[in-house]
Amino acid sequence: MEVKNARYEIEYRSNDGENHTAAATGLDDAKKKAKSYRSSENYMVCITEDGGRVLRWDREPLVGENSWSAVDPDEFETLGPLRSVIRSV
Repeated sequence: MEVKNARYEIEYRSNDGENHTAAATGLDDAKKKAKSYRSSENYMVCITEDGGRVLRWDREPLVGENSWSAVDPDEFETLGPLRSVIRSV
């Protein structure tokens, strides 16, 4: 449920461990934008309402994986860059 006059933002963490923020005009706009950030380039995406997390999605920390799951906004999270594992044949 959208709160009137609330400030919504999308926060996401890229694979290099950098945190990024994008503005949104409302909750529906934030959900739409958050979906676009759920890619293999990032591993955590959340929506904040007046600075507090209200929705969050995490991706398995494996290179090339792009399967996202909704998680509790306050759940323990991975910080820093993801490591790449390269198998030699």
